[in-house]
Amino acid sequence: MEIWADIPRYQGYYQASSLGRIRRCKAGGKGSVFGKVLSPGQQVNGYLIVILSVCGKTRTERVHRLVAESFHGVAKGMEVRHLDGNMHNNAPENLAWGTRKENMADARRHGTLSCGAKHPAAKLTDESVVVILNDHRKHKEIAAEFGVSRQLIDEIKSGKRWKHIELEVA
Repeated sequence: MEIWADIPRYQGYYQASSLGRIRRCKAGGKGSVFGKVLSPGQQVNGYLIVILSVCGKTRTERVHRLVAESFHGVAKGMEVRHLDGNMHNNAPENLAWGTRKENMADARRHGTLSCGAKHPAAKLTDESVVVILNDHRKHKEIAAEFGVSRQLIDEIKSGKRWKHIELEVA
């Protein structure tokens, strides 16, 4: 059975459900319908969002945050973690408040963290980073060969970037 709870910041206007859905609970302006379950959109990063309107002011909100606030309370400065790694599963039992560090650890464990070659802006592959780590030439020369900055080579060699790639000892 679906259970509905008021969203603290939108009390009396919107509710979140135990299935991760959002509904209007007060007819507002033109075209708004009492009890209507909102159809979420999707951000570029994959999170589901809804547009909420109160007293003529609209805000775009992430569904998982609204559900967490409704069923787990408000936690300032904390992030909402998806325990199963599925950002479309916004059921309260799949959501938990956590620190940025905990959220990143979850993403690594689920394989959903965009790091290294998985990152959309990556200019290098995992294989090229292994070559860079084993290359003993000047960083400026390596950077020129791979078409990246000397600073990136410095950060790869010092372990600040591409940390997940191990140095292969010959």
